[in-house]
Amino acid sequence: MRKIVITGGTYAGKSSLVELFKENGFETVKDVGLEVIKELNKKLGKNKQKEFRKNNPVEFYSKIIRKQLEIEQNLKDRVIVFDRGVYDYIAMLELAGQAVPESLRILLADIFYDIVFVCDTLADFNEREFSGRSLNKKDSLKLNKLVKNIYKELGCTVIEVKKMPLNQRFKFIKSYL
Repeated sequence: MRKIVITGGTYAGKSSLVELFKENGFETVKDVGLEVIKELNKKLGKNKQKEFRKNNPVEFYSKIIRKQLEIEQNLKDRVIVFDRGVYDYIAMLELAGQAVPESLRILLADIFYDIVFVCDTLADFNEREFSGRSLNKKDSLKLNKLVKNIYKELGCTVIEVKKMPLNQRFKFIKSYL
């Protein structure tokens, strides 16, 4: 299996790119973090969800990582395009100033991605508060650097994807696959 990650800070066009790969016949995995946020919004409401995340970052990101690992264990042997990999959530813990629990380090010890595409944050940044997201542009740019560094430290092939129209980004990434 070839595991391809499309990552970056918030509002970098990751989900739009992953959707384009899906439309072009690739197997994809949506951003598990957004799915967990949607579940929490439904269960707690947007404000309580944000409060939960702020007060319980380790529990929140652990929940996402475990869910993503469960999905990854059930994938077939082919090229898979991920909207964020598990290490993105380690970067988010670091951004929140939290130490990574040993239990998560053990879970992630053997997780590897073949190619990681780090997308630049888009110029017309939109916080999309209606979605329950909590990062501003400054934090998004910090997250971009953190994810790039984490994947490089793990020995993954990291390729930066500059700002360009969606179809050009798609062709650029596809040329490496």
